[in-house]
Amino acid sequence: MVKKGLPKNKTEAESFIQEHQNWKAEIDARGERIDSVKSFGQNLVKSGHSDSAEIKEALHKLKDAKTKLAQAWEDRKKTLDQALKLQIFLGYADQTESWISNREAFLVNEDLGGSLSEVEALQRKHALFENSLEAQMEQVAEVDRCAQHLIQAQHYDSDNIKKKIKAILLRKDKVLEMSKTRRKALEESLQLQKFLEGSYEVSSWLNEKNSGC
Repeated sequence: MVKKGLPKNKTEAESFIQEHQNWKAEIDARGERIDSVKSFGQNLVKSGHSDSAEIKEALHKLKDAKTKLAQAWEDRKKTLDQALKLQIFLGYADQTESWISNREAFLVNEDLGGSLSEVEALQRKHALFENSLEAQMEQVAEVDRCAQHLIQAQHYDSDNIKKKIKAILLRKDKVLEMSKTRRKALEESLQLQKFLEGSYEVSSWLNEKNSGC
């Protein structure tokens, strides 16, 4: 059981668990044979067999081996259950990191518009982006809850889970800050374009009046 190692993905984890259940069925199927051997040995001892000491030793080893096998199976089951949960968490984490990467790529755009209409269009686009960003925050929260559950359950890979979720939360906070910064920059760009448009209109009117004089 130990030699199989740990699964590298969710599909493999599920396969390992199924195989482990099959081993349990095989162990249970041998239970009747083990009990028969045990009963036979005990009867020999009761009958005063000349090799009772050796039989008792054999019975002790049989009991010990059975106990160790049962414990090994339970330990492996716990490990495989944790391995499956880890792969599920990593799958969610990968999806979340991919989503964050896409948002980061959107926010590195430095275009603030060259006219009033362009800035207004960019603002509408950013408002839609922020709405989708807010909706996706629940996905990040769900991944965080999953991570905290595994950590509290003393998962064997808790250290890496802590590092993974910490990195995700830091990137999430950075995306929110980048979004806030871009919204402010677009607001300032809007004010600039309004000023430039007004300034152009006033300058045109003044030039027109000066030419008339």
